[in-house]
Amino acid sequence: MNGVSESESTNIDFEIPEMITNALKKAEKDKNGSAELYAPEVSDVDFLSELKQFVQYFRKIEGYTQLEGQLVALLNDHLFIENADVFKKHAGSMVQSHFDEDSIPLELYKKLPKTLNSLDAAYFQLKKLYEEINAMKEIGTMSVVLTFDSGEKRNIESMAIVEVGQPKFKAEYDFVKKAYEELHKKENKQNLENKVNAGIRLYQKIKDACFTIYGDAGQAMGDIFTTKIALKNAKGDTLHTYKPITIRTRGGFKVNFSSGYLLSFKGNDSYSSFRTDGSSATSIKADNKDKMTHALGALCHVYFRGIHDLQPGISAGLSVEDDADLGFYLGLSALFTESNRLVFTAGVSMTKIDKLNTANLSDANNGIRTFLSEDNTNINYDKVYRPAFFVGVTFNLSKQGSTKN
Repeated sequence: MNGVSESESTNIDFEIPEMITNALKKAEKDKNGSAELYAPEVSDVDFLSELKQFVQYFRKIEGYTQLEGQLVALLNDHLFIENADVFKKHAGSMVQSHFDEDSIPLELYKKLPKTLNSLDAAYFQLKKLYEEINAMKEIGTMSVVLTFDSGEKRNIESMAIVEVGQPKFKAEYDFVKKAYEELHKKENKQNLENKVNAGIRLYQKIKDACFTIYGDAGQAMGDIFTTKIALKNAKGDTLHTYKPITIRTRGGFKVNFSSGYLLSFKGNDSYSSFRTDGSSATSIKADNKDKMTHALGALCHVYFRGIHDLQPGISAGLSVEDDADLGFYLGLSALFTESNRLVFTAGVSMTKIDKLNTANLSDANNGIRTFLSEDNTNINYDKVYRPAFFVGVTFNLSKQGSTKN
């Protein structure tokens, strides 16, 4: 989820003093029948019971404020959401743990005002009980007689004697009062609402998100298409990179070019002259015939793009021989390996070869020809195109893949 950051924290101290937790534990122990010889007064029991309620509401409010930070941490721990349903269920469990098993966003917004009202009611009840417990109690009366220098005595009306000492539950009440006042400070109350609502909104965003990112489309120009995935924060900084994803393109006709070695199974004629013993005529005979023509050439391949490494196609091309003569080729090809870089081709070639010129020669007799005139005994060849079977091994040097970042 792009651009997620935690909102401003509150200035409220949610730590419960140890003496409060100890007092509540002791009260619970006494309630369940402690072996200690201690029987608290009814008003004391009511105060501790109400104090327990107040602390529970206080902790609930603290939990509401923690939701956003926990969800942000959850998102940061899962840079790549593999299973959106499991992730959302985990986030929902966090919400339910703080909001009394409720995860309906509309109801979540009502929780803070309701809990604050309950906390206020507990506070005012504690205040009332605290005042009742520590109200001055009359434990007796006394009479005072004043004697003056003149010997006159004057009786003072009876005076009430009250119990004076350290107020009971003073530390507990001081904590409750301070917590109540902190929660109701204008700036703290606003920050509290913002913090809680930010957590609920983030949960809504997670709940409604599909966790699928669509980037700009990239055109697959080659046989393979590679996309590089990187997660970035709101500032554009790269947080994590993943292995490139390679997709083999398919469908439609593709034109490719390759170059390499072409071999035609037809070669040049080759003859040598000789004279037989006792003969004045010069004759010629065929030497070991060159049966192959070697060339370097380029082929154009047309094929239907598929997902397999081996793809058939039709090819045509040209070659340049040593004497700069052009050769022409047409055949069927098998394009191998990723990006169809290696190509095997077989078909028909039309290349120029040296063909014997028989203008100054007699007809062949058992493969031997004789010059018609001893004045012209040159062996002449004509350059002519002849069809032949050929095979080729070529390599595609062009960049076949396209990349999208």
